[in-house]
Amino acid sequence: MNNISRTKEKELVEKRANLTISVNFECAKSLLGFIEQPKSPEFEPSRLIRLHGNRVLVREMHALNRNINLDTFENSLIEIGKGKLLENDPFQLNKIIENYGEIKTFIEYFENNLSDVLQNIYSMLSKFIPEGIFIKADLNLIIGGGIDGFEENLSCYIAIHHVFNDIESFKLIAAHEVFHVIHKTIIEEKNNNNEKRKMYVRDDLNNIHNLFFETINEGLSLLVANPISINSNSDYIKQMRKFYSENTERMDGNFILFESLLFRMYYDRSVSYDTIKNIGFSSAWGMPLYYVGYFIVNAINDYLGQKYLITLLGDIPKIFQCYIKLYKSNEMASEIIRFSTVAEKLIFEISGIENYG
Repeated sequence: MNNISRTKEKELVEKRANLTISVNFECAKSLLGFIEQPKSPEFEPSRLIRLHGNRVLVREMHALNRNINLDTFENSLIEIGKGKLLENDPFQLNKIIENYGEIKTFIEYFENNLSDVLQNIYSMLSKFIPEGIFIKADLNLIIGGGIDGFEENLSCYIAIHHVFNDIESFKLIAAHEVFHVIHKTIIEEKNNNNEKRKMYVRDDLNNIHNLFFETINEGLSLLVANPISINSNSDYIKQMRKFYSENTERMDGNFILFESLLFRMYYDRSVSYDTIKNIGFSSAWGMPLYYVGYFIVNAINDYLGQKYLITLLGDIPKIFQCYIKLYKSNEMASEIIRFSTVAEKLIFEISGIENYG
C-alpha cells in the first residue's frame, strides 16, 4: 500500500456565484491512515476520536443508540489495530478494512475531479437558491457508522464507505445535505432581515416545531436531490429508490403517522423528541416523514410553481398553510392527500391563525 499523506492541509474550496463549498478530507484520510499504519503516533485512536468530524459522527450515532460513545469508538479502533475483526461493529470498521483500497481510490478520484463533481452538485442545487442569498457549506468526508450523511450547524458530513463504489450516490447525498445548509441559511437571513418575525406563536411546543421543520426540511432536500433522477444503479441508489417506491404506495398511511405523532406531542409534552424522530425519520422505519414533507412541497411546486415555492423557503408554517389552502381551494387538486380536520385546526393554531377556513 502507498502511505496516506498528512491531512491537516487537505481542505479544498470550490466557489460558484452564490455557493461556496469547502471539502475537508481529514477524518476520512486519518482513518485510512490508521488502517494502513496502526502503530503510527499520527493516527493513534486517542487522536482520531478527537477529530471534529468523528466527534460529530459519534454524537449522531449516540442519539440513535445510547450505548455508543467516544469510548466505544476508541475501543473498536484499538481492536482492529491489533488485526482483529469485530463481532460488535456499529462503526462498520470491518467493512472499511475490507474495502480499504476502493475507498482510498474514491478519495483520490474526488480530489482529482473536485471541480466537476461539485459542479454536478451545484447544478442540482442552484435553481432552488433565491437571488441575493450567499451560501457557505462545509463538506466533511468521514468514514464509519451506519448513517450515510447528515448536517449539523451548517456543516455536512458524508460517510463515504456507504458510496465508495459510485460517485453518483455520493453526489446525491452531498446535494441533499448541502441543501439543508441552504434552507437553514435562508431561515437565518429572513430572521436577520426582520427582527419582529416570529415563525410560531407557541413557545411551549418546541417538539412540534421540530417535527414541522424536519418534515419540510427533509422533503425539500428530497425534492432537490431525488434518487429517481440519478443515473445510477448502485446498491445505494436502488435502496433509496425502494424507499421512494414504498413510501409513495403508502403515502396515506404516512400522513396518518404524521398526525399521530403530532397529536402525541401536543397532548403529551413529556414524550422524548428523539423517540418521535426515530419513528418518523430513521431508515429503520423507511423514513416516512421525509416523504410526507416531499409530498407537500412537491404539490406546491407542481400546482403553484417552483418560483412560488422558493418564496416560501424558510417559513415552515406558511408551507403547511399553503398546502392546506391549496387542496381546499383548487378543484384540480383532488389527488392531494388531505390532513384530517382536527390536524388542520392544530396546524393553524400552532401557526397563530384562528380562522383557517
